[in-house]
Amino acid sequence: MKLIRSIFGLGLLALSLSAQAALVTVTASGTGNYYDYANGVYTNNVSISQTWTFDTNDLPADIYSSYTDRSHFYSQTDWMDSSVQVSGGTVVAEAALVTDTTYSQDYLYLENGSAGSRDFYQVYSYDYDSTNASYFYSYAYVAEYIDDIVQGKGADQNFNWIDNDASDIGYGYARWYDWNGTSYDANSYASYYLDSMTVSTASVPEPSTLLLFGLGLLGLAARRVRS
Repeated sequence: MKLIRSIFGLGLLALSLSAQAALVTVTASGTGNYYDYANGVYTNNVSISQTWTFDTNDLPADIYSSYTDRSHFYSQTDWMDSSVQVSGGTVVAEAALVTDTTYSQDYLYLENGSAGSRDFYQVYSYDYDSTNASYFYSYAYVAEYIDDIVQGKGADQNFNWIDNDASDIGYGYARWYDWNGTSYDANSYASYYLDSMTVSTASVPEPSTLLLFGLGLLGLAARRVRS
């Protein structure tokens, strides 16, 4: 019985450690133009940063699955969160602005080019709420012709791209508005050339995984007590 309890506990522990989702965070930053039509603010050469996050468990199917060097995860569902910050000011979050999504369109597209060819990474998020006429649209992309930044064709990438070559291209854009019935509470857009883009992936245990982990520890503890 001791051996059975030990094997059971270790089995649960191993299963808990292997069953993990991954949270991907994409951050882009650079300098560009910001226009706030609601408040009559128009500024150039300001710092702009954007962030996108998604769980790999929520990824749609790769519609480019037949390709060996590229992926395109696309669907008309809201599986990606995004936000924008201009010149160190208030962060405008898509999830706070668009609270009841009527229509969404999110995608992640990447190319893992061979030596001497292009590596490309683009993230795109669009959400619209017809009940309060709010809208949040954002995207950014990088095209790298010298450094090898994209590894494989999976969504769980890890790289830190910096605009340090003459051939590098990086661009970002965000557009958002919120209509209160008589006027705009928000009506802005930001466009900029990227100085950097960071993509990081972190493993996140699912709630069920944490439960299995706990059961595994209890199994091991029971074995020690009875022995």
